Amino acid sequence: MAIGRKTVENLLKLTNPKWKTSITRVEPNKLVTRGYSQEDLIGKISFPEMVYLLVNGELPSEIDSKMLEAVLVSFCDHGVTPPSTQVARLMASTGSSMKECVSGGLLSFGKFHAGAMERSMQMLQYLALNGVPGFRGPLKSGQDIKAVAEKVVDEYLSKNEKIPGYGHRYHSEDPRAAKLIQVAKNLNVLVFTLNWLYPLKKFYMKPRE
Repeated sequence: MAIGRKTVENLLKLTNPKWKTSITRVEPNKLVTRGYSQEDLIGKISFPEMVYLLVNGELPSEIDSKMLEAVLVSFCDHGVTPPSTQVARLMASTGSSMKECVSGGLLSFGKFHAGAMERSMQMLQYLALNGVPGFRGPLKSGQDIKAVAEKVVDEYLSKNEKIPGYGHRYHSEDPRAAKLIQVAKNLNVLVFTLNWLYPLKKFYMKPRE
């Protein structure tokens, strides 16, 4: 016996959904994303702008759009050595489909692979707002930032731990980082994290006895 659309909707209780989202709204012959008609967005905004809209709920400024585009372009760099790439290739050798291989590669992202950026941002945001004993936040002066950076580096090194976001297993100087910082400066995107990058690197790379 054929089951009509209305019957299926009633079975699944789609006529009175309890789940709601502010990200998108789907109606018959109508798609709305963050308050914008999908058909109005198509062909008018770039992919980075769409990503920004989905995450932040508003369209980016021209500067924010260019900065996000530079970041997304910097991701497209990997050869065959990263763990996620190896996972995808190993899965492919078993006869898995493309979507399964890509999913496996993405699922391999974790604390030690692709997760350093998030932990680095969390650390920098915490330090900027809270500081450390002797230098309580919110930190504003460059001198305070340098003092806190040195204390943080000493603490990580005393535990024989790496600072999240610093160092690379293959590059001694990651060319992407320097270029992104230059792009940020050219766009005058002087976010607070830039104030921390060089002090942390300076003390982290300082020769130790």
